Parts: sequence; structure tokens; C-alpha cells
Amino acid sequence: MKLTATYKGIIIGLLMALVCLFLFYGMKLPHDDPSQLIVIVIYIIGIIWSLISVHRSSDELTFKNYFSEGFKTFIVMTLIIVLFKGFFFYFNPQIVEQFIAQNEAAVLKEGNHTLPEIKQNSEQLKNVFMPMTLSLTTVTYMVFGALTSVIGGLFLKSSRSASKVKQA
Repeated sequence: MKLTATYKGIIIGLLMALVCLFLFYGMKLPHDDPSQLIVIVIYIIGIIWSLISVHRSSDELTFKNYFSEGFKTFIVMTLIIVLFKGFFFYFNPQIVEQFIAQNEAAVLKEGNHTLPEIKQNSEQLKNVFMPMTLSLTTVTYMVFGALTSVIGGLFLKSSRSASKVKQA
């Protein structure tokens, strides 16, 4: 069975979610720990895997073919990780509460806001936390996916062109 870009995206997306869970629950690292960058590395490796697979499968490939393959892969991975983050924060409300408490402490330390203003700000923050986090996650992964697909596609396209020149 040939793995399509979509299946590769599902495999890598689920792997990313499992790594997030392992780092948070298994290693007891905070959700925003720098070690979570390993998830982005896995994401990039997944796109490169897809690009290399299409590179090996055909002789006549355009940049469009490479980008299309990368896009099909990263869109699925992004969807999985955004859904995962939504469920993760929903089932871990202590993260939101901790974030709000840290924000309240920082604003209180500034000394230029009243307690009612701080509480009102905290309520607003609580209401926008999930949409803001999911939007930021979506944009971040889409940018990394597009950049990886463009750079990988250009590199593989130029390497194929260079190998044809050597053969001639």
C-alpha cells in the first residue's frame, strides 16, 4: 500500500500529539516548555518525508507538484494538532487559570490598574484564550508548513534539474 500525503499527514499529526502528551504527562514539562519545539521538528520532518517520497516516485515533477504534496501533508497535520490543542486545553483548565494568575500578578505589579479592572481583564482573557491560542497555533503551523514545502520543493526541483544536466 502506497502512503499518500494525507495518510502521512495523519501519521505525523498523531505522532506530534503523542509527543505533546508524553512531554506534558510523562516528562512533566509545561505545555510551553522549549522542548515542545521537538513537535515542530517532527512536523517539518513529516513534510520533508512527503516531498522526498514524491521526488522518488516520478521523473517529471514541477514545483507545483512538490508544493501540492507538501500542502496536502501539512494541512492534515495542522488540523490534527489544532484539534489536539483545543481538546488539550479544554481538559486541562488549570493551564488557562495559571496563565491568568500570572497575568494578574504582572498587571498588579505594574500598579496602574484597579482590582476591578484586573478582574475584568482576566475575564476577557479567559474568554479569548482558546480562540487566540488555536488561531496562533494554526497560523504558526501553516507558515512552517508553507515555508518547508516551498524551500523543500525548490531544493528538490533544482536537485532533479542538476542531475538531468549531469546525465546529458
